[in-house]
Amino acid sequence: MQIRARGELMQIEIVFENERLLALKDNWNSVYDADPDSQHFLSWTWVSKWFERTEFRWFILAARPSPGADYVGFFPLLILTNKGEDGIYRDEFGMGVGGFADYAGFICDPAHEEQVIPLFADHLLSRYWTKFDFHRVHASERRINLFLKQFPRSKFIVEKLTPESGAMASDNSIYPYLELPGDFDSYLAMLGSNRRADAKRVLRRLEGSNDLRITHVTAETFERDRNILLSLWEQTWGAEKGDKVKSILNNFRNMLAASFQTGSLFLPVLWRGETPIGALGTVIDERKRWLLFLLAGRDRSVEDFKPGVALHLHSIKWAIENKYKIYDFLMGNEVYKYRLGAKDRCFPSWTIKTRSGRNLDNKLELSSFRFVLPEALEAHRAGNLDAAERGYRQILAREPEHADALYLLAQLQSVRRDFGAAIDSYRSYLRVKPLSHEGWLKLGECLVAKGNSAGAMECFRKVMKLDPKNSEAARQLLSLGVKATTPAPAAGDKQPALDLEKRMRLLLDLGVKSTTSTPASTETLPIFAPPRRS
Repeated sequence: MQIRARGELMQIEIVFENERLLALKDNWNSVYDADPDSQHFLSWTWVSKWFERTEFRWFILAARPSPGADYVGFFPLLILTNKGEDGIYRDEFGMGVGGFADYAGFICDPAHEEQVIPLFADHLLSRYWTKFDFHRVHASERRINLFLKQFPRSKFIVEKLTPESGAMASDNSIYPYLELPGDFDSYLAMLGSNRRADAKRVLRRLEGSNDLRITHVTAETFERDRNILLSLWEQTWGAEKGDKVKSILNNFRNMLAASFQTGSLFLPVLWRGETPIGALGTVIDERKRWLLFLLAGRDRSVEDFKPGVALHLHSIKWAIENKYKIYDFLMGNEVYKYRLGAKDRCFPSWTIKTRSGRNLDNKLELSSFRFVLPEALEAHRAGNLDAAERGYRQILAREPEHADALYLLAQLQSVRRDFGAAIDSYRSYLRVKPLSHEGWLKLGECLVAKGNSAGAMECFRKVMKLDPKNSEAARQLLSLGVKATTPAPAAGDKQPALDLEKRMRLLLDLGVKSTTSTPASTETLPIFAPPRRS
């Protein structure tokens, strides 16, 4: 996709291979450094490691002013395919890192954002989806509007998500954070008298205790410390997360490892004697000089001390001593964050839906075929022919010459004994795969069922040319040949039987060699599998 703006021919390219993403490191980092809205979850370090490990279908829109020029914008995205209650498959697009990371969005060189951001939207308008989750976008309101206004309201419903209600609900559009001063005393002075006194009390208890201590993760302790953190997190939050807990833990496990490998993990563990009572996982953005709090866990049986507060104060002090600029508590307006001096920033989430409730142009994404076809085939095998047909036809609506969908649809039509439709589908298939002997065989069987013996014999002859040892085609030819050359019996007489020698002679006269002496039935039987590749 290309768009001309201000004398430039801005173009979009699609990246969907890890090798290509790895090669973009330097270019990505230069855009990241130039973008005031960039944050760690859109850094090359995080994105490359996330896409290396995730099971989602992902791709990246990469924009540059002209062929051969450096890229000036990147937009990581993912695709999901779901089957609705009406049996129709729909594609959904989402933010590439937003399913797990608290921030998502795109990065862009500010000098090109007026061209790049609308072009990102234009590309999405050319794709096939029902819903686009534009969630957790760390960007200015101006940039958000520049993107959203490209979606015409006559065709799309654009909704701003509202926070959950309820006394215990957290507003996940709010991202509390701290702007870190030059020294820790200045930070304490920011808190106000009561909160400052609470913080000093916790620190005195921690620093003056003989049994409380904090350790930092090292190469030797990483496995232990990660396991402690995840175990304490699960004890704290596992019940609330329900069925999602396993996948969440797996994502944390992978990205903690990736962050440690890239030197971007700060993981302090709080001990009482030899027992861990709290742990905190924070990712480090060296390029922006940010710390981003990712997860924490604590021993809820500890009532005489505040492990979470102690670990945050320790982390803030460490960040200040090491000249970091921002301590980001990330998503959610939980009370404890404000007791530590946090201020609010708001990044709403948006959902864009087609008014039709179907994919744009009623077509599937090509990458969705790998999910739709196996499910349709499973329905076919289970005898749910309506569901199978819907799947095959959705594929063919996007790619009319999709060989496997044509072949399987023809089989389904044969099972329904709709041989006229099956003949049309097999012929369409054979225009794509003219050397498929399975296709010619099945077409011949359907023509037999429709009483077109001459057309069927021509199909079976083609099978024998492509696969000279095909016994089914030989049986069909033998059966058709006997019917065509043997006089009808007189009333009361039995059909004259041809001995094997005469059958062989008959087949030789027809120009093929038989591998069997048993006549075949003209009944079409389902194979329930795409044919072998020709």
